[in-house]
Amino acid sequence: MEPKENEYVNDYGQMSRIGKMEVFKDDNHRIEKPAKIVQRVLEAKYPRMSQEDSRRIIREIASKPADMKIKVEGEDIRIDHLTLYVANSIESINSGSSDYGASSRSEYFGWIEEGQKIISDMNTDGVTPEELETKHKFLDDFAQREVDLMTCLALYKKCNLADPEVKKKYDELNQKLLKLREIRSAVQMATPDKADREVPDATENARRKALAMVYTGVLAELAAEAKGGVSRLTEQQRRDLNVYFEPYVNSRYIWASMQRDAEARDYYRESQTERFAVKKIEKQAVNKESLMHKLAVLSGRIAENQNKKASPVEQQQRAFDINRYMMLKKMQEKELSRA
Repeated sequence: MEPKENEYVNDYGQMSRIGKMEVFKDDNHRIEKPAKIVQRVLEAKYPRMSQEDSRRIIREIASKPADMKIKVEGEDIRIDHLTLYVANSIESINSGSSDYGASSRSEYFGWIEEGQKIISDMNTDGVTPEELETKHKFLDDFAQREVDLMTCLALYKKCNLADPEVKKKYDELNQKLLKLREIRSAVQMATPDKADREVPDATENARRKALAMVYTGVLAELAAEAKGGVSRLTEQQRRDLNVYFEPYVNSRYIWASMQRDAEARDYYRESQTERFAVKKIEKQAVNKESLMHKLAVLSGRIAENQNKKASPVEQQQRAFDINRYMMLKKMQEKELSRA
């Protein structure tokens, strides 16, 4: 499926950050896409549902009007009722499964506490590889939670925002998305991007500690804002500190992403054998014949044995990864151009 026009323009008509994340996200298998996030909720509610049905439902949620009904295990359900259930479940599951407590609000304060600790640890007597790894995991988790939250918000937006309860949930989650971005940017601004080979000198240590004090103070203000419901930092202060982001959800991107994944006929998972084979190819010199064979295996046209055609069952079972396929295809084209 081709991306829709203006897919990377947010709901305010501006170029969106989440749109720019598309390339990064597609290359990062640790981040779940919106369709997979919704699929997990559907499978939990309807454990006997086939993958074909879940793809159909995701496709219809993404493409049909909210007041239409769709067939779910023999029952006609309005799309807006189903999307409301899915949105509520996504946030409940993801915030409740965190280390910060069983509520969405507890998770937010947990983010602040962990961010303050990372800033403090990384600005005291140098940066160790372990501290850098903790920071990267924190930011990776935030990348996933941003996609989670934007998926929820797109789903809420498809429901009836004239309903006070739905509007309240939408506004609260939109505010949480903004705070996530502010916390993440504070951690990024206040911490080094690489480990130190030796302990920094006194001048550098003093500079880092001063920077850490500024941004741990910013996070404390964000916590106070959430508790008191009153802004403690001006918009200008946020801009000056580079912790200022617009609270928006890019609905166009979410729906287009869900439709792409739902239209793809396969939710294949790479087998361990396939991963090993591809890694071997990536590390070793390859010729045109081996690349063409590997592409044919990945596409399901032939079996692992060089000259044996794959059966229909084998074709369905074969692990297929489009990113690795495209990588190998580029390698093939490069090899052919040298021939």
